[in-house]
Amino acid sequence: MLKIRPFVRAWISLPVMAAAMLAGCGPSPVANLPEDRLPREAAQAFIRYTQELSDDELSCSVMAVAHAPRAEIDINEDGQMDFAIDTRQLSCGAPAGRSSVAYFCGLSACSYPAIISQGEDWVVVPLMSGNSIDAIAHYTEPRFQVRSMERLLTGASSVLVRDYAWRQGALRRVNEEVEVPRRMADRR
Repeated sequence: MLKIRPFVRAWISLPVMAAAMLAGCGPSPVANLPEDRLPREAAQAFIRYTQELSDDELSCSVMAVAHAPRAEIDINEDGQMDFAIDTRQLSCGAPAGRSSVAYFCGLSACSYPAIISQGEDWVVVPLMSGNSIDAIAHYTEPRFQVRSMERLLTGASSVLVRDYAWRQGALRRVNEEVEVPRRMADRR
C-alpha cells in the first residue's frame, strides 16, 4: 500500500481546496432527486393514515416513510407509481412501552398498506396482510402479490399467495392459491 507523507498530502490538497473554493463562488447546481423516490404527498397521505389508525399515537416522519422498504408498481395504470409499504421495518415514534410495529403486525403477519395515486391526491388502502409483498405483472396486469405462511393443525405449513389488482376503481383480491414450501414439496 502506498503511503503519502503529510507534506505531499498537503501539496496535493491545495489545488483541490482552491478549486472547491472557486466553485463555491458561483451558483451551485441542484442535485436531482432519484427517480424512484416516494413522492412527498404519498408519504404525507400515509402519515395521515397512521395517525387515524393509532388515534394520533404514532408519529411518522416523511423521511421514515420514504425510507421504509416497499413494493412499487403502477397498479391503477394512471402513469404514476403506486407503493405498498413494508410496515415491519417502518420506523415511527410510538408511546413509551409500545412498538410502532405493533400497530401493523400481529403474531404471524403484518399489513402492507398500499398508497395509490388518484390524480393529484393519494389514498391509502389497508387491504393486504402477510409475511412478504412483491410487485408483479401477471401477463399485462400489474399486481401486488402477498405471501403468508399458514400453519396447519397437523403441524405442516403452507404458503397462502394472494394477488391484488386494480379493478373497477378499487384494489381487489383477484387470485388466491396455496403453495407448499419447497422443503415440504421435496418430501412427496
